[in-house]
Amino acid sequence: MFSTIGSPLLEGRHPRWDASIVKRLRDDGAITFCKAKVAEFNLGQAPEVCNPLDLERQVGLAAGAAAALVASGIVPVAVGTQSLGSIAESASYCGVVGFKPSSSLISQSGLFRASKTLEQVGIFSKTVEDAALLAEIVLGSDEQDPDTKGVLPRPLLAVCKEAIPFKPNFVFLKTPDWLDMEAEAKEAIEALLEELADQITIIDLPESTIQSKEWHELIAQAEFTQALETQERQISKKPPKRIADMIKAGSKITAQEYLRALNAIEMVSSSFDEFFDRFDCILTPSSLGFAPLKSEAARPSSLANSLWAVTGMPTISLPILQSGNGLPLGVQLTGKQFDDARLLRTARWFLNHFNQ
Repeated sequence: MFSTIGSPLLEGRHPRWDASIVKRLRDDGAITFCKAKVAEFNLGQAPEVCNPLDLERQVGLAAGAAAALVASGIVPVAVGTQSLGSIAESASYCGVVGFKPSSSLISQSGLFRASKTLEQVGIFSKTVEDAALLAEIVLGSDEQDPDTKGVLPRPLLAVCKEAIPFKPNFVFLKTPDWLDMEAEAKEAIEALLEELADQITIIDLPESTIQSKEWHELIAQAEFTQALETQERQISKKPPKRIADMIKAGSKITAQEYLRALNAIEMVSSSFDEFFDRFDCILTPSSLGFAPLKSEAARPSSLANSLWAVTGMPTISLPILQSGNGLPLGVQLTGKQFDDARLLRTARWFLNHFNQ
């Protein structure tokens, strides 16, 4: 099967073996029904794909087509990758569950990684249980991907189905881009917070957290330039301006700048640990609004999604809210790094609580 990573530069590319995640699914009896379109090199807006909930609206970022396949009922589950917030945002726009496990739990052997630090595998499904089942099948150590060394099997589905031992507590992070959120979407989130009043604490994150977007962009540009070097033998055409500009920007980044950004995101990751001494999950909107029309400019990804991309913590977007005309809006739950089972169990409680 041809696999061009959405780029005409790789026209005719035919991998010699399945990616590890595909092999594990097939070994467990899964049928690979189709491949979804992706943004070129998994970067930016998804290609021309219709949102099954409204054909005139966008499906999200790079993995949006996979979310649309699940939303339309063509497949029960789908996998995609992200280096920013594609899993959460696309799930939000298409009204499905979008689960991104902790970084390094799932092998990325055989996948194109636009960023070795930021690229992560995610899962789209109609239910939290289906996301847990698929994740349980594909996670684990893989000698072809050293990042997964020491990752042991985890009973995600069994824990997900357990009754929650106590009413969960949440913290809602109000990021500096809260003011940029679409008005109706903001009202829906505020109503949700009121309903959870006795279980939620609201914290305003400082303006300094905007730096996470800068670190994210610097790392993404530097590592994309490196990643494209691995494909050089297969590229014979001149890259389009957008890709050429990214390569140019990445090549100008010094080793000192790159290492400083990596150190900064490591500090950010550890700063969230204390949250989970008091709270079960962190709540944020999955996107800054409802799915825009195709004729409109793509909405920027949220600061929260930048934070979760650089920290690698597990996240799950749940289709909880709707606009007046029925467009979905996801609510994103973020858990402690490598405590994916607890996140899934809380997400199942959350979805059931609001669907009663």
